[in-house]
Amino acid sequence: MSKKNFFRFFKTVVGCLVFGICISQVQAQSFLSEYFDAAASAIPNKFSISAFEEMRYNDNVHDSATNKVSSFINEAGITLDWYKNLEELKYGIIGDFSYEYYDKDSHDLNEFNWNISPLVLGNIDLLGNDRLMLTLYSRSAKEKYDSSDTRHTTHIDNMIGLTYDILKYARWGVAFSAHYFNKYYMDSEFRSSSYQDYGFGIAPYYKVSEKVKIGVNNSYSERVYKNNKRHDDSKTYEVVPFIDYRLSSQFSIHLGIGASKTEYQGRSRHTNGDGEWQPAANLTFRYFPVSNFSLSYISRLEWEDSGGGRGGRTSFYNSIRAMWKITEKITFTPGVSMEQQDEKNSVYDTTEYTAFANLNYKFSNHVTAYLGYEYEKTKYKYVSRRDYDVNECWIGVKLSY
Repeated sequence: MSKKNFFRFFKTVVGCLVFGICISQVQAQSFLSEYFDAAASAIPNKFSISAFEEMRYNDNVHDSATNKVSSFINEAGITLDWYKNLEELKYGIIGDFSYEYYDKDSHDLNEFNWNISPLVLGNIDLLGNDRLMLTLYSRSAKEKYDSSDTRHTTHIDNMIGLTYDILKYARWGVAFSAHYFNKYYMDSEFRSSSYQDYGFGIAPYYKVSEKVKIGVNNSYSERVYKNNKRHDDSKTYEVVPFIDYRLSSQFSIHLGIGASKTEYQGRSRHTNGDGEWQPAANLTFRYFPVSNFSLSYISRLEWEDSGGGRGGRTSFYNSIRAMWKITEKITFTPGVSMEQQDEKNSVYDTTEYTAFANLNYKFSNHVTAYLGYEYEKTKYKYVSRRDYDVNECWIGVKLSY
């Protein structure tokens, strides 16, 4: 996750934890955890629309190891948090829309951004005790293409996902899922990396108790690129046994450990990792010990398409985020993340570290001011001359209705 979007994600993470789902990309192995979160959450009725104005300073806006360019950034926009919790139906939307303006030396980064996530979940009783969840997602952002190519480019992501859960008997259930995802790059030099990803999954599970579920998540997906200049089409199979433990609304763990296999077409056939079973794992831990403190830990090991060559790579991502409401007026939100990318067919293996802290001060129910700092360090295993770091600080104000 890039530095800018790490904080952008955290600005809505509290709403996402209540909402039960935060989708940033297609991750077949995590859909079940997201569904269980949404199904178990009692979403409070809420409607909030806000306008914000934010000033930032970034000392390396192009993520460069040499010839660093700094810039002041002005961002203004609106956010929406809307939830409705009825007896048999939950629905709502989380989103933001903004415009970023960079100073005169970095006008190429000026951009409109949006991030919208609607959700509908309800009991339909088609076969007795079954539920249906519909999730939509749309996002536009300008950020670096990849650790192997740090040029900034605009992409638009759109997704629709469907989960159908049947609990016909007291302890046995099965969850079916299907998704369609489209990533489109606006800039001509990256347009060949645009692709569609679609697939389905089936996850039979057994309720050991009201707090514990065990099962196996099986999925299949296909990825089709706009053309094959940079990447090749592929098919992916995944088998991930899981355990889902929810002690209460304040404590939950979802752990899946299994394997995935990606079969490439074109020039990626027979590259390192093609057609081989690779380890796949995911862990989501959430803890709300008291009403004014929350902690979440996310870990993910997966195979993904390479950014620096044909074929794929292993990605290992970890993040810890917390929220501490120090007083009725002051809230502190720190977080750290680490992502390792092990390229199998190029020399651009990287480790990316990110840390940030944000402090909110609530003047009233309608006015909040905030300030923060974020640091990102990217290290290359084989080409250390490309190592770079980025410092960014910000101050802003939000008006809410």
